[in-house]
Amino acid sequence: MYGLKQAGRCWWLHFRKVMTLMGLQVEDLEQSLYFCKNDNLQLYVWMHVDDEVVFSNNSGALNSLRENSKQHLKVKWEDQVMKVVGIETEIKDQKIILKQEQFAKQIINNFEKKSGMNLLRTTTTLPDIQLTTGDGDGIETTWYQSIIGSLNYFALGTRPDILYLVNILARYSAKPNEAHWGALRHLLAYVKTTANYSLCYQPSTERLELWCDAGWGGKSQRSTSGFLIWLFGCAVAWGSRRQKVVATSTCAAELISLGMATEFLIFVLQLVKLCLPLIETKIFAITRPQHWYWKAQGVG
Repeated sequence: MYGLKQAGRCWWLHFRKVMTLMGLQVEDLEQSLYFCKNDNLQLYVWMHVDDEVVFSNNSGALNSLRENSKQHLKVKWEDQVMKVVGIETEIKDQKIILKQEQFAKQIINNFEKKSGMNLLRTTTTLPDIQLTTGDGDGIETTWYQSIIGSLNYFALGTRPDILYLVNILARYSAKPNEAHWGALRHLLAYVKTTANYSLCYQPSTERLELWCDAGWGGKSQRSTSGFLIWLFGCAVAWGSRRQKVVATSTCAAELISLGMATEFLIFVLQLVKLCLPLIETKIFAITRPQHWYWKAQGVG
């Protein structure tokens, strides 16, 4: 079955059947997450392709899951998660540290080996140049798209600081010219400098925060939305995208951005509630034009 179109679906159905037999439920919003909750027991299993992460507040439940799973699956167990989906994990001093240093070095090494260039380190993300859509044939289009894809996965994993920049460069993937390649090399040099950057989660105020904003207009007349979701004082979700419609005002652009971000916040909140039933949630996005708009609609 491996490698066939239906292989992934068949594996997911089999794994779901095994989890159900062991008394776990599938989460409706995120169907790669399985859980079992009783009065004094919390057990969670997250699955991505053939990698699983299991955590619980009951060591007996973990041992039982380990023994029962051997009857249906060939599983290699590790007592501590060191790396999952390319993200390196470290637990120390009641902190969880996530980073992708090895993946960043792999991206840089592949580029330097293929291009024959040695990227100089820099602390700036993009050069101060004007990027425009290129005319004619693109330069090394497939290679450009491959690097953008790797950087996008890298940014979505642990690097919210470069996601917007990757999205900008991705707009020129159809026909990249020398200016686009120069900007991409500059961003790669920044990644080389900051390869060891990480996300650090530690016990703090149990509050879920959403920060969102929008840049009105732009060259394409479409605004850009951006959001950041914080939990325990560190980012857990982020996004940046160009809006699909043309906003007629700053207020409209902000409202569109807030709507997109709130949808994601609700998704994250539902997942968090599996572990933390009561959690304070705050949204930081209210601007004066939005306040006037809601007043006009009789809200607030």
